[in-house]
Amino acid sequence: MGFDVSSSTIGWGLFNIDKKNNIKLLTSGFFKPAKNGNLFENLRALQEEINQLLKQHSPDQVSIEDIVQFLPRQSSANTIIKLAIYNRIVGLTVFNYLGKPPELCSVLAIRHGLKQTKDLPTKDQIPALVESLLKIKIPKQLKKTGSLKEEFYDQADGIACGLFYCYKLTNKLKNKSSNGH
Repeated sequence: MGFDVSSSTIGWGLFNIDKKNNIKLLTSGFFKPAKNGNLFENLRALQEEINQLLKQHSPDQVSIEDIVQFLPRQSSANTIIKLAIYNRIVGLTVFNYLGKPPELCSVLAIRHGLKQTKDLPTKDQIPALVESLLKIKIPKQLKKTGSLKEEFYDQADGIACGLFYCYKLTNKLKNKSSNGH
């Protein structure tokens, strides 16, 4: 199971690896963490939501897209701190469920591991990339204006994180330059 974690949306994908190392996406989705209480109430609600997903799907391995520590002109200290808190709460919840830590995967490692050309895919290209690799269609989430909602990209990122980790577990990273750490 792979997760893309933020304080606004949690995207995820659940995979199966068969005895021949074939990888199949079983299901995926996203949810919005609670924002109606104080920070600690919201984090407890997030833990409950993650626990419910884990109990429902019973993964034996979990990967989480690790936090990006700096995005030029896009991140403030407050944004990074909030993202880190949510990311690590999900990680701790997974650790408590599995009895072992989740695999933390950097955004760059994921993109290097999944890329099909010499060029690194952008965030906007991840949905089409995972659809192509898995031969699936991710359900589109549209705004009233007809443009794609952010949740579509978050779900695709959760799928990408899980797929990258499946590639790592099955030695299918094709000699990419990044090892996931």
